[in-house]
Amino acid sequence: MKSVVEDNVEYIIIAEIKDNEIKYLYLANEKNASDICVRKDVNGKIYPLDDEKEFNKAMVLFYKKYEKNIKSLLGE
Repeated sequence: MKSVVEDNVEYIIIAEIKDNEIKYLYLANEKNASDICVRKDVNGKIYPLDDEKEFNKAMVLFYKKYEKNIKSLLGE
């Protein structure tokens, strides 16, 4: 499984979603389930998201890709 180290914490990449030239990385700390984050990969370099608008976009992309799984987990 791929991982990313940030601030001396190893995060596992749980999902990757490509949108044009940007690949959004959805990360989770294997040792702390409540520690999750989203980063972007642009030409092989990982960056934080620019702002709340980009975060919302990344979350919409995630929801659209995994909508059936999310609804199933929620019992819908």
